[in-house]
Amino acid sequence: MPASTALRNGLAKAFNTLSREFQNGAVVKLLKPSTVANEFTEIRTVTDKRFFEYSNFRRNTLLEIADTSSQLADDIQDATHVSIDEVVYTILTGDTLEPSGTNPVWQLFLDLIEREKGYVSQI
Repeated sequence: MPASTALRNGLAKAFNTLSREFQNGAVVKLLKPSTVANEFTEIRTVTDKRFFEYSNFRRNTLLEIADTSSQLADDIQDATHVSIDEVVYTILTGDTLEPSGTNPVWQLFLDLIEREKGYVSQI
């Protein structure tokens, strides 16, 4: 097994353990804009192998996902937003290349949507 795969699998296990301990019950969804104004379409619910960290009073978030399935890669490319427990964040910067080597996880940098930007902050 390549070292990057072993690292990713270890991080997936750690993310699952940390999520159960600190984010138990949190629902994380990848979203894209709906054809209806101010609404989103759910692309996928990320149920495991993920961990998120808040900063700046929950205004900014780093979401990391330790999974390299091809469907997840497609979903991440399609996503423009993420909801965490129904609070919607814009994806400011996200990985455009699949995880590999010493960067074994997807990383999405998120920013809380403000009501003034045209979307409501909750779905």
